[in-house]
Amino acid sequence: MPNLLKDESSPYLLQHAENPVEWYPWGTLAFERAQQLDRPVFLSVGYSSCHWCHVMEKDSFCRAELAEVLNSSYVSVKVDREERPDVDRVYMTFVQLTTGHGGWPMTLFLTPDLKPIFGATFIPFADTPQQPGLLSILKDFAQRWAAEKDKIKADSDAVFERMRSTFVYPEISPKDADSFFAPAAADRVLLEALDEFEASFDGRYGGFDAKPKFPTPCVLNFLAHTHCRLLVRVRASARKLLAQMGTSSSSSAVKEAPAPAPAEAEVDSSEDLPWGDRNREVTDEDRDNAQAHRGEAQALAAEGKLDEAVAAVTKAILLNPGSAILFAVRAEFLLKKGRLRAALRDCDHAVEISPIAARPLRVRGRVKAKLGLFEEAVLDLAKANQTDYDDDTYALLKELQATEVPKAAERRKREEQSAQIGITEAKATHCLHMMMYTLHCVSQGGITDHLAGGVARYSVDERWHVPHFEKMLYDNAQLVSTFCLAFRVDHRPLFQGFIRDTLAFVQREMTHPEGGFYSAQDADSLPTSSAVEPKEGAYYVWSHDEIVQLIKGVHPRAVEVFLPVFGIRPEGNVQPDSDPCGELRGSNVLYLENAPEIVAQHLGMPLEEVTGILAGCKAALWEARQKRPRPLLDDKIVTAWNGLMISAFATAYMVLHDEEYLAAARKAITFVRQKLYSVATETLHRCWRGGRVSQAVPPLHSDYAMFIQGLLDCYAGTGNPEMLRWALRLQKKADTLFGNAKEGSYYDYGEESMLPRLKEDHDGAEPSANAITALNLWRLGNTLQSAELLTQAKMVLLGCKKQMTAQPRSVTQLLVGVDVCSQPCLQVVVVGGTPGQATRDLLAPLTARLVVRYVLVHLQQGHELFKDVAYLSQVPNPPPAPLCVFLFEDFVLRGSATSGAEFGALLEGTHVL
Repeated sequence: MPNLLKDESSPYLLQHAENPVEWYPWGTLAFERAQQLDRPVFLSVGYSSCHWCHVMEKDSFCRAELAEVLNSSYVSVKVDREERPDVDRVYMTFVQLTTGHGGWPMTLFLTPDLKPIFGATFIPFADTPQQPGLLSILKDFAQRWAAEKDKIKADSDAVFERMRSTFVYPEISPKDADSFFAPAAADRVLLEALDEFEASFDGRYGGFDAKPKFPTPCVLNFLAHTHCRLLVRVRASARKLLAQMGTSSSSSAVKEAPAPAPAEAEVDSSEDLPWGDRNREVTDEDRDNAQAHRGEAQALAAEGKLDEAVAAVTKAILLNPGSAILFAVRAEFLLKKGRLRAALRDCDHAVEISPIAARPLRVRGRVKAKLGLFEEAVLDLAKANQTDYDDDTYALLKELQATEVPKAAERRKREEQSAQIGITEAKATHCLHMMMYTLHCVSQGGITDHLAGGVARYSVDERWHVPHFEKMLYDNAQLVSTFCLAFRVDHRPLFQGFIRDTLAFVQREMTHPEGGFYSAQDADSLPTSSAVEPKEGAYYVWSHDEIVQLIKGVHPRAVEVFLPVFGIRPEGNVQPDSDPCGELRGSNVLYLENAPEIVAQHLGMPLEEVTGILAGCKAALWEARQKRPRPLLDDKIVTAWNGLMISAFATAYMVLHDEEYLAAARKAITFVRQKLYSVATETLHRCWRGGRVSQAVPPLHSDYAMFIQGLLDCYAGTGNPEMLRWALRLQKKADTLFGNAKEGSYYDYGEESMLPRLKEDHDGAEPSANAITALNLWRLGNTLQSAELLTQAKMVLLGCKKQMTAQPRSVTQLLVGVDVCSQPCLQVVVVGGTPGQATRDLLAPLTARLVVRYVLVHLQQGHELFKDVAYLSQVPNPPPAPLCVFLFEDFVLRGSATSGAEFGALLEGTHVL
C-alpha cells in the first residue's frame, strides 16, 4: 500500500512511495505527528540520481522487518535534497561537525522538535564487524528513547545551541570595504588561495588533489580571473619601471611587457604521447624491438619525417618505458617540431628516471633555452657536460652565460616589486595552464560521454577515467560556461567539441518540450531489458567483444583504429580499486587513451580516414546504446539550475555564434516566466514537475541569484532591455526576501522557515548564491552606473569575509567577486543595429580573448532604463554610424569604433588587458 509520498511530485520521493515504511514528506503533518506521539523523527535525505540512495532503499527501506521498527517507534520523514537544500544544509552541517564527513544518503535521528541527536551517511541494513547495521541502531535507539528521552532531549538542546552559534554572522560597515577591496589587500587574499591550488595541482592528470576527482568549475573560473589579474599587474609594473627608467610608457612599453605563452605551448604537452607503464616487466625481446624502433625513428628523422619519427620512438617507449634515453630521443624530435612543452615534459620524465644521464640533461637545457628559461638551461647544460663533455653544448653554454643570463637577471629585477607579494608572469601563466590542462584532461576522460555528450558528476580515480555515472544539470551547465572561457583563449576543436556535444545532449535528453531543463540522469540502470537489479554505469560501459562485433562492419580497419584510441581491453579497462562493488568487472569505459593523430601515425593512415572511422564507430555504438534500458530521468525543473543552463547557452552563443543556443536560452526564460513565476507577487518558485509547481517547496536565494545571472547573460546576447529590467526587479525581490543590510550577505531562505537561517558562503558542486548575487550586483551596477548597487556587491562579499580569510580555497567564486570589485571595469556600449553577424564582427576582439572584467551594454537611446545613466549621456545621439561601439573604463570614455580592428586597438590601450 502506498505511503504519503505518493502525492508528491519529486521523483526521489516517488521512488519511495511503495516502501513499507510509513514515510512522511517534510512538513507540519509529520512534525505534529511526532510531537503528538512524542516520538523521535527518523530523517532520510537523498536525491533521485544518487547510487547509494538506491542501494539503501533496496537494502533497508524495502524490508518489512525494518519498516515495522520505524513505523512503531519513529516518525519517518523523506527529503529530496534538491528540492530542499535548506533542510539538507542545516542537518549536513550537524553531520559534518559530529562525524568529520558528509554525503548522501544522509541519515539522522531528531527530537520531535527537529533538533539533531545522531547523524550519519549510508548505513547498511545488517551488522558488520566494523559497525552495527541500521536495524540494530533503530532498535537500540528506540529502547534508549523510551528509557531516557529527557536526557536525550537535553543533550540535543545543548548540541543544537553549539551548532547554532556557528550560524552567527557579524555586522559590517561600508567603510570596511575600502581596506578589504584595496588592490594590494585583495591580491593577498587571492594569492593565498592560489598557493593552495598550486600545491595540490595534479601535473600529470590535471585537477586538484587525489581521487575522487571533481571538475570544480568554480576553481577553474577563479584561475582564469587570477591569470588575467596577475598579468595586468605585471604589465602595470613594467610600465612603471620603464617610466622610471625614462622610457615612454606608451604602446612600446606595452609591447615589452610580459604576455602569456601561446595557448599551444600551454597545453601541448605529452598527454597525447604515452609514457607506458614503468612497472611492467621488460624482456630482452622488448629491449631488442625497442632498439629497432629507435633506429627506425632516427632514420625517419634524418629524412625530415618528424611525425613518423615520434610515432616510431613512441613504440619503443611502450616496449621499454624505463629507458631515459628513449624519452630524450623523443624530446629531440619534439624540439625540432617546436613542441617545446611536450619536449620539456619528456625531458623531465627522463631526468626523473636517470638524474645524471647526460643526454636528457643536454636536451632539456636546449629546450629550456628555447623557452627563455636561460638560467635553468645553463644549470642543465653544465651538469650534462660534467658527465659527458660535448663541444656544441659548451659553445651554447658560453653564449647563454654571456648574453641571455644577464638579460634574464635584469628581467627578474624588473619583476621584484610585484614578486614580493607573489605577482609574477610565471604565476599568471601557471594559472592558465592549470585551468586549460584540467579542462583538456576532463574532455578526454571517461567522465565525459564520448558517444552522446554530457559529463558525469565526478571521477572515482585520479585519471578522470571511471566516473560516478550520474549526470547533473548544474555540472554540465557550469562546465560549458567554463569551457567557453577556455575557448576564448584557444579555439581548439577539442574545447568546441565539448561545448557542442554537451549542449546537444542537454537539448536532446534534458529539455522539456516547452523549454525548461530537467535536473539529472541516474547513475544506475538495468543491464538488459530482462534484468531485475539495476547496476551503476550499465548504460554506458561495454565489453571488448561487444564493441568489436558492433564496429567491425564500419570499416576493415575499424577495430585496430577504435580500440587503441579509446583504451579498450579484452579484460576490461576498469581497475579493481575503481570498482569496489565489482559491478564493472570486465567492462570498458570509453576514454581518449591515445590521440587520433598518434594512432594514425602508428598505423600509417591519413588522419582524415582515422577520424571518419572513429565517427562511424561512435555512431554504431550510439545506435546500439539507444536500445538499452535507459537510466532514470529526474524530470523536475529547478529554477536555480535552469538559470545556470540559460547562462551556459547564452555564453556559448557569444563565443560560437550559434543562433540555436540563444533560442534555447530565450525559450527556457519563457518557461520560467510562465511556469515558475508569480506575476501577482513577483516571486519565483523553486520546482516544477508534471504540470504543477511544488507549493510546499519555498523559493531559495540560489533560485533568484542563478536565474538573474541567466537573464543578464541572455541580455548580453540579445540586447533585449526587458531582460535587464526583469533582472533588476527580481534582485529587489531577493533583497526583500533574503537580504540583511547589517550583515551584508544574503540568507539561503526566507523568514518563514522553521530552521535556523543560514548563509551560503561555500562554493562546492554549485557556486554559492552569495557569490553569484555579488557578481550580479556588480554587473548591474556597472551597467547602470549605480554606486548603490556596486556598494551592495561589496557588502555581500564582506559578509563572507570570515570564510574567505579562513578557508579561501573553499570560496573560489566569491574570490572572483573580490577580483572584479577591486579592479577597473570596462563598459562596452553597442549602439545601433540588432544582435547579429555585424554586431558579432564588431565585438570579435572582445569575445575572442580572455577578458573577464567587463559589462556589455546594448544601448537603446531614449529607453527609460538608460535615461538617467550618467556615463551613457556621453554617447552622441544620433550615433556617428549605424552600428558602433563605445568603450568606457570605470565610466570614463576611452573612444569609439565602427570596425572590429578599431575596437581591438581601443581594447589594447586599456588597463583591463
